[in-house]
Amino acid sequence: MKSPNPQGKGVVPLLVAWESMSPVTIANKAAGRILGEYFTSLLILSAEFSFKPVPQNHYYLYWKPLLSADNNSTSPWRLSLIEPERLGDLDLGVYVGRCILECDVTWSIAL
Repeated sequence: MKSPNPQGKGVVPLLVAWESMSPVTIANKAAGRILGEYFTSLLILSAEFSFKPVPQNHYYLYWKPLLSADNNSTSPWRLSLIEPERLGDLDLGVYVGRCILECDVTWSIAL
Protein backbone atom coordinates (compact mmCIF):
# COMPACT_ATOMS: atom_id res chain seq x y z
CA MET A 1 0.00 0.00 0.00
CA LYS A 2 1.31 3.43 -0.97
CA SER A 3 1.74 6.01 1.82
CA PRO A 4 -0.81 8.83 1.50
CA ASN A 5 1.72 11.22 3.06
CA PRO A 6 5.16 10.40 1.58
CA GLN A 7 6.76 13.73 2.51
CA GLY A 8 5.85 13.48 6.19
CA LYS A 9 3.71 16.57 6.20
CA GLY A 10 0.75 16.87 8.45
CA VAL A 11 -0.15 16.13 12.02
CA VAL A 12 3.04 14.48 13.33
CA PRO A 13 5.40 17.48 12.85
CA LEU A 14 2.72 19.72 14.26
CA LEU A 15 2.38 17.58 17.38
CA VAL A 16 6.15 17.44 17.89
CA ALA A 17 6.36 21.24 17.67
CA TRP A 18 3.34 21.58 19.96
CA GLU A 19 4.91 19.36 22.65
CA SER A 20 8.18 21.30 22.58
CA MET A 21 6.39 24.49 23.53
CA SER A 22 6.04 25.01 27.23
CA PRO A 23 2.90 26.68 28.53
CA VAL A 24 3.28 30.18 29.86
CA THR A 25 2.14 30.68 33.41
CA ILE A 26 1.17 34.12 34.53
CA ALA A 27 1.62 35.01 38.18
CA ASN A 28 -1.09 36.80 40.11
CA LYS A 29 -0.38 40.52 40.30
CA ALA A 30 -1.69 43.23 42.57
CA ALA A 31 -4.14 45.72 41.07
CA GLY A 32 -1.67 48.60 41.42
CA ARG A 33 1.01 46.69 39.55
CA ILE A 34 -1.42 45.78 36.75
CA LEU A 35 -2.44 49.42 36.41
CA GLY A 36 1.20 50.56 36.35
CA GLU A 37 2.10 48.01 33.68
CA TYR A 38 -0.94 49.06 31.65
CA PHE A 39 0.01 52.74 31.61
CA THR A 40 3.68 51.97 30.97
CA SER A 41 2.70 49.78 28.03
CA LEU A 42 0.37 52.49 26.69
CA LEU A 43 3.16 55.04 26.82
CA ILE A 44 5.69 52.83 25.08
CA LEU A 45 3.25 51.57 22.44
CA SER A 46 2.29 55.17 21.60
CA ALA A 47 5.91 55.78 20.58
CA GLU A 48 7.02 55.59 16.97
CA PHE A 49 9.17 52.60 16.04
CA SER A 50 9.73 50.62 12.85
CA PHE A 51 10.77 47.22 14.15
CA LYS A 52 9.09 44.25 15.79
CA PRO A 53 9.98 44.16 19.50
CA VAL A 54 11.24 40.86 20.87
CA PRO A 55 10.68 39.84 24.51
CA GLN A 56 13.62 40.27 26.89
CA ASN A 57 15.52 42.70 24.59
CA HIS A 58 16.46 46.23 25.61
CA TYR A 59 15.00 49.23 23.83
CA TYR A 60 15.49 52.94 24.48
CA LEU A 61 12.74 55.55 24.80
CA TYR A 62 13.31 59.15 23.70
CA TRP A 63 11.12 62.25 23.85
CA LYS A 64 11.32 65.00 21.26
CA PRO A 65 8.60 67.66 21.12
CA LEU A 66 6.72 68.15 17.86
CA LEU A 67 7.75 71.69 16.92
CA SER A 68 6.83 72.25 13.29
CA ALA A 69 3.99 71.36 10.95
CA ASP A 70 6.43 70.01 8.36
CA ASN A 71 7.46 67.26 10.75
CA ASN A 72 5.79 64.02 9.60
CA SER A 73 5.94 62.58 13.11
CA THR A 74 2.69 61.79 14.89
CA SER A 75 4.14 61.21 18.36
CA PRO A 76 6.81 62.97 20.39
CA TRP A 77 7.94 59.56 21.69
CA ARG A 78 10.51 57.38 19.87
CA LEU A 79 11.44 53.80 20.72
CA SER A 80 14.87 52.90 19.42
CA LEU A 81 17.30 50.01 19.33
CA ILE A 82 20.17 52.49 19.74
CA GLU A 83 21.38 53.27 23.23
CA PRO A 84 22.08 56.94 24.06
CA GLU A 85 25.86 56.46 24.21
CA ARG A 86 25.93 55.28 20.57
CA LEU A 87 23.64 57.86 18.96
CA GLY A 88 26.45 60.01 17.61
CA ASP A 89 24.94 62.82 15.48
CA LEU A 90 21.48 61.25 15.39
CA ASP A 91 19.00 63.45 17.28
CA LEU A 92 16.18 61.31 18.66
CA GLY A 93 15.47 63.71 21.51
CA VAL A 94 15.88 63.50 25.27
CA TYR A 95 16.64 60.04 26.60
CA VAL A 96 13.88 58.90 28.97
CA GLY A 97 14.74 55.33 29.89
CA ARG A 98 15.50 51.73 28.97
CA CYS A 99 12.48 49.61 28.11
CA ILE A 100 12.06 45.84 28.14
CA LEU A 101 9.25 43.83 26.61
CA GLU A 102 8.50 41.19 29.23
CA CYS A 103 7.55 37.58 28.44
CA ASP A 104 3.94 38.31 29.44
CA VAL A 105 3.90 40.99 26.69
CA THR A 106 3.85 43.93 29.09
CA TRP A 107 6.45 46.67 29.00
CA SER A 108 8.67 47.84 31.82
CA ILE A 109 10.85 50.94 31.88
CA ALA A 110 13.89 51.88 33.92
CA LEU A 111 14.02 55.69 34.03
